[in-house]
Amino acid sequence: MYILGINGSANPVHENRYDVGEGNNHDSSAALLHNGEVLAIYEEERLNRIKHTNKWPCLAINACLDVAGITYDQLDYFSFNLTE
Repeated sequence: MYILGINGSANPVHENRYDVGEGNNHDSSAALLHNGEVLAIYEEERLNRIKHTNKWPCLAINACLDVAGITYDQLDYFSFNLTE
């Protein structure tokens, strides 16, 4: 079972246009687990070179999938945090 954990938002960098909770305002990242084992974790800022980016972690997600050699359709679950 593959689980992809995501932290980030659809907001542009350093803006909160969509009024998401404070927990999603910076440090976007993605983590991939397979049968309870962590396969990969990436922070988006390390890949897009924008400090404390809050962008949706596209590059981090793709990097995690590349490490495992899988595609989106092979993911079983997604996990993300929401705050009020």
